Amino acid sequence: MFEKEIAKNIKIEGMTAADIENMFETPKDESMGDVALPCFKLSKVLRKSPAAIAEELKNSFTPCEEVQEVNAVSGYLNFKISPKAYLKHLIPIVGQGEATGSSDEGNGKTICIDYSSVNIAKPFHIGHLSTTVIGGALYRIFAHLGYRVVGINHLGDWGTQFGKMIVAYLKWGDRTEVEKGGVLELNRLYVKFHKEAEENPALDDEARAWFKKIEDGDKQATELFLWFKEITLAEVSKVYDRLKIKFDSYAGESFYNDKMQPVLDMLDTVKKSSDISEFIGSKKAEKNTPEFLDVLSVILRDVLASDINDRLVLTAHVKDKIERLKSEFSPMAAAQCIFVVNEAKAKLKLNVSVQVVLERMLFKMLEVKYRCR
Repeated sequence: MFEKEIAKNIKIEGMTAADIENMFETPKDESMGDVALPCFKLSKVLRKSPAAIAEELKNSFTPCEEVQEVNAVSGYLNFKISPKAYLKHLIPIVGQGEATGSSDEGNGKTICIDYSSVNIAKPFHIGHLSTTVIGGALYRIFAHLGYRVVGINHLGDWGTQFGKMIVAYLKWGDRTEVEKGGVLELNRLYVKFHKEAEENPALDDEARAWFKKIEDGDKQATELFLWFKEITLAEVSKVYDRLKIKFDSYAGESFYNDKMQPVLDMLDTVKKSSDISEFIGSKKAEKNTPEFLDVLSVILRDVLASDINDRLVLTAHVKDKIERLKSEFSPMAAAQCIFVVNEAKAKLKLNVSVQVVLERMLFKMLEVKYRCR
């Protein structure tokens, strides 16, 4: 902040003020000052010890209004900034009000931030809090810098657990109690299902059958699934409102249900192809998007090299990454994709094939990955 003015008042033979400014660093010990000039690199050129150089520079330093105190300590020239200098710098900034720190650096650019990612029919817990708060803060920061920000709450709203939830509700639930107790009542039913299933494994078969009905668009199954989702979002929205957190998309895993088959068909085509490079080449000609196909080829190779028995699980994760990657070539292409993930969640032991694909995709697609500790 004040380095430029300080550098102008330091005279070192053969060095410009800009050269000196680039040498400044912040002292590790705050009691030593606000800005420090390490003199060790100057020792060879000036043929003196760093301590002697620091002492000479201290004695030759031209006083300026920015600096309150100068000290030479163990080869460092330390500067303590004057409180008046800070006030002089801060008063104009404070006068800008809400515009303080804003800029137009993001004009015409889009940033996608994926955060919170709550699970349907489960309570909002402490594990979601860090990613939610940090993601929300990043949203406001980038918006303040002029970016078009897209906040994404990629809901955990798909899987056999929803078949279990339906079975539990139909056997032991009551609509009035669920509407009164909300997510906690849904969670109680879910826990009861698992206890009962230990004694009656046939319940798991019923759960799989009900989830298949959800996948197939069965009216009763879909209505119950959407009801559970509505109850959950109504409750977590209270938390979001209190924290002033906003999202532009709640498209979760279920959003891609009707988009999975084309991906599976593509994988089947590639699996049967004798020449992957030929298949990729033909797709490049169709799409004319080399960067997209470079990443796609990595995905396909990983899929072919992995255990295809878990293809549905694999596809459920990959399809979202493919869709986001394709969006990079749209008029509203994202300049950056940020995935805010809780550290514990990042260490989950995924199926090896899924993990390989996700690692490749994240390093290829996401320029920034924030880990909340």
